Amino acid sequence: MQIYVVDDDSDLRKSVSISLKAAGFSVQSFATADAFISVANDLTPGCVLLDYCMPGLDGFEAQRLLQFSDSLHRIILCTGVGEIPEAVRAMRAGAVDVLAKPYRRGELLDAIARAGAELEKLISSRSVPTAS
Repeated sequence: MQIYVVDDDSDLRKSVSISLKAAGFSVQSFATADAFISVANDLTPGCVLLDYCMPGLDGFEAQRLLQFSDSLHRIILCTGVGEIPEAVRAMRAGAVDVLAKPYRRGELLDAIARAGAELEKLISSRSVPTAS
C-alpha cells in the first residue's frame, strides 16, 4: 500500500518513512499539506499520515479538501496536541484514526491496516458496475 507522510517536521518525516519502508510500504513524503493537496488527485490511492498543526494549510483543512475532491485517500490524523475535541472532529470528518505524537510503531501499523481495509472497500465499491 502507498503511504503519504505529510508533516512539517523533517526528522519525523524521515524516521517514519524509514520505518514504514522497512515494513514493506511504498512511502512518499511532503513537508506541507499545501504541497500534498496540490498533487493528491494525481497520486496512487493510499493512506495519508497527516499532521494536524502545520504552517499554511492545517491537517483538518487538508482533510476537508480531500473529501471535497472525492479523494481515494484514507487519512490518519497525527497531532502533538492530543486534545479530545480535535480527535472527535477529525473522526466525524472521516479520519480512520487520530494518533497523538509520539505514537508507537505498532499503533501506527494498526491504524494503517484499518486504513488499508477501508481503502480496499472504497475502491471495490467504486469499481462495481451499476445497472442501467
